[in-house]
Amino acid sequence: MRKPGSVWTELPRPASAGTEPVGHVRLGYARASTARQFLDAQLDSLAEAGVTRVFSEMISTRATKRPELEAAVKLAGEIRSSGVRVTFVVHEHKRLGRGIELAMLAEELKASDVGLEFLTGELKGSHDASAIVFTEYATQLARSIENGEPLT
Repeated sequence: MRKPGSVWTELPRPASAGTEPVGHVRLGYARASTARQFLDAQLDSLAEAGVTRVFSEMISTRATKRPELEAAVKLAGEIRSSGVRVTFVVHEHKRLGRGIELAMLAEELKASDVGLEFLTGELKGSHDASAIVFTEYATQLARSIENGEPLT
């Protein structure tokens, strides 16, 4: 700890600070809501996309805790902090949640500098996690307009 009047000395910086990422890891997540649904199509899609590790669970959309999703996001952040570029890959954005759930997850990924990619659906492609919130709301708005729903 520096005392008043003493010389300031900069502490060593982490090895990854200011350097380009070394390597790239693609982590995946798959989720089915009910026992009548299967994960096979999602798992096949993730494997074809070059995902090296998949976290999967059979859990309702209404569940407030999703242990495998939480573990995947935590690992993504840990790998990224070690200097490796990470992309979090999901078959479709609905597997992560909608609205505020998706926004909160996107913010968490953004804070860890983790990329986000959807393999299918309305949001197919790679996204800057900070922009996904606006993309999701724009998609919902377009869907409402197409269905003739009043805008509130």
